[in-house]
Amino acid sequence: MSGQFLYGDNSTGYCTDHCSSGTYGDIDTNLCLAVCNSSSFGQSVTSGGVTQRLCVINCSLSDNLFGNPQTGFCVSAMNCPDNYYGDPLTFQCTMTCSGLAYFGNNSTKMCITAACSGGAFRQNDTKICVASCLNNNSLLAEEWGDSTSGYCVASCYGSYFGDPQQNNQCVQTCTASPSPTFGLDYMCVVNCSNTTWADPFHPNRICTTSCTSTPTDSYGYNLTR
Repeated sequence: MSGQFLYGDNSTGYCTDHCSSGTYGDIDTNLCLAVCNSSSFGQSVTSGGVTQRLCVINCSLSDNLFGNPQTGFCVSAMNCPDNYYGDPLTFQCTMTCSGLAYFGNNSTKMCITAACSGGAFRQNDTKICVASCLNNNSLLAEEWGDSTSGYCVASCYGSYFGDPQQNNQCVQTCTASPSPTFGLDYMCVVNCSNTTWADPFHPNRICTTSCTSTPTDSYGYNLTR
């Protein structure tokens, strides 16, 4: 056992390099502990074909394990506590992912740099992927889901309009029902401004300053009057 750490095992009363079942070797105290101290996590570690239960500072990222701060053990990301994510930079389960480009992905419970799954959007201040950018504990006025960038944004842009009836997403065509809306100043609105008219015949349903003549002749409805 030369070169190996020995731990006092209360179950056997012996010094051992393999702690009894349910305990982990702690190099700070040289004891077998049922729960590791607050700065380390219990994990089964295999080296040279031999498995030991040890208290480790960093859980094994190669095994996709992360330190659970509530239990004190190394767990898979899916076994991190609710609203926690496996962070590959800190080797721990965390509520807020570290690193500017990392966001918590709910389907995998991992901090990721890739696009959020399931059409979710990256929310900048909470650092999580959200199905809807509206609120979700965000302190930023970024309420619109931009599918082009994959982020929550303060305002839609280009040929896109923020539509509250389509899960607060940026869309090119505003909703016709249940409340007919039309695109104006990057927003879907019920009432167009005094100088524009709602054009239901336009392919993108916009508030226009000049009514279209196709596909059928149309006349503008100024919904503010």
